[in-house]
Amino acid sequence: MLRVRVARQRSWSSRLWMCCWACFIAIVCFGSPAMAQDFTDTKKEILRLYTKGKQLVVLKKYADALPYLNTASLMLEQMFKATKDAKLRAELGQRRASMSYILGKTYELNRQVEKAYQCYQRAMTSKPSGKLKSLLQRQMKVLFPQVQVTLTIQSIPAKAFVVVRDSNQRVHRGRTPFKLKLPPGATHLQVQAATYVSQKHSLTLKAKALIEKSYLLQRVPSRLVLRTLPNNAIYVLTQRKKKVLQGVAPDQRTLPPGEYTLTVSSPGYHTKSLKLVLPSGSTKRTVVLVRKPAPQRRVLVRVTKRIPPPARGAARAVGWAALGLAVVSLAGGSVLMFLGEDAMSQFNTLSGNYNNSADADDIFAHYTRSGPLRGAGIAALSLGGASAVVAVSMFLWDGGPSQSVQVLKTLPPTKQISPKSSMKLRFATD
Repeated sequence: MLRVRVARQRSWSSRLWMCCWACFIAIVCFGSPAMAQDFTDTKKEILRLYTKGKQLVVLKKYADALPYLNTASLMLEQMFKATKDAKLRAELGQRRASMSYILGKTYELNRQVEKAYQCYQRAMTSKPSGKLKSLLQRQMKVLFPQVQVTLTIQSIPAKAFVVVRDSNQRVHRGRTPFKLKLPPGATHLQVQAATYVSQKHSLTLKAKALIEKSYLLQRVPSRLVLRTLPNNAIYVLTQRKKKVLQGVAPDQRTLPPGEYTLTVSSPGYHTKSLKLVLPSGSTKRTVVLVRKPAPQRRVLVRVTKRIPPPARGAARAVGWAALGLAVVSLAGGSVLMFLGEDAMSQFNTLSGNYNNSADADDIFAHYTRSGPLRGAGIAALSLGGASAVVAVSMFLWDGGPSQSVQVLKTLPPTKQISPKSSMKLRFATD
C-alpha cells in the first residue's frame, strides 16, 4: 500500500527517468554475449553507478546524481573506444546515445542548460535510433533559444560568400555581412570571393555569446611567365617608380596583382619598356627585342675632287644651246639640199625631152628654184657644223684645275680599305 502511494506521488520527471532506466537496463543486461563476456566487470560498475545516480534523481538531488552519471558515461565511452568489432560498436553507440540523453536530462533538471545541450549534441553524434533521435531533436529545439549564439561575419571586400558548419553539422550559407543564430560548440566557417584567397576558421562558441568576426581577404597572387627573344635578356619590374625585382628571362615569378612597368634589355638590342597589368592567376608574356644596326666606321680620307669654277655653269648652258642649234641646222640643211637636188633632177629630165615652147617655162622654173635651195642647204649645214663644234668645245672645257680636299666617309664594317686608300687615311673614330 505504501509503495502504491509513493508511486502516485512521483512527478512526471521521475516517471520519465523510470522509462530511461528500464531502457538502459535492458540494453546493458541483454546485450550481445560477446559484450557480456568481454566487459563483465565494467558493465557491473556502470550499473552500480547508474543505479545510485537514478536513486538520487528520484529524490530530486540532481547535483548529487551528476557525478555518478558522469562516471558511468565516461566508462561507457571508454568501452566504446576500446571496442574494435563493428557490430559491437554499433550496439555500444546506441547505449552511448541513451546515456548521454539521460545525463543531459539530469543537467536540464539541475538548470545547467548549456551542459544539457552539449550532452544532447554528443548523443546525436552516436546516430541514435528513430525514437531516441526524435526525442533528442525535440529537447534541443526547446533549449536552443536559451543557448543560441549570435554570430556576425563581415569581410573586405563585401558580398563575400560564407559557408558555416555549426556544431550540429548543419550548413549555413550567405554573403557578408552575414548574421545568424548558431548552437554552442565547435563551428567551422569559410569566407571566399572571386579572385581572392579563401579563409577558413574554426571557432568554439559559448552559449549566449555575441560574436563579430571580420576577415580581410587577400587577392590571389599573379604568376608571371616571362619569355624574351633573344633569351637571357635582363628584365626589371618596377611599380610606382620603385624597383620590385630583377632577373634573367625566361623566368617565372609570383607577384601581387597590379600594374607594373617592365623593362627588358640585352647587349646588341634596343631596350624595351612596356606597361604590364597582372590580374589574379597566370599571365604569359613574350617580349621581342629589336636588334641595333651594325656599327659603322667613320674615317677621314684625302680624295681628289674637281671643283668647277663659277663660269662652268654658263659654259654648259652655251654648249647645250649650240648643240640644239646644230641639230636644227643640220636637219634643215639636209632637207633643203634634198629639195634642191630634186629640182635639178627635174630640170635635167625636162631639158632632155624638150619639144615645144610650152615646156620652156617649166624648165626655167626648176632651174631657178634648185639654185637657191641648194645654197640655203649648204648654209644651214655649215651653221650646224659650226654649232656642233662650239657645243663640243663648251662641254669639254672644265674651267680650271682639280683640287684635293678632305671628305669624311662612312664605311660598312665588312668593307676593307685598299692599300692605296690606307696611305691616304688620316684618322678613324668608332
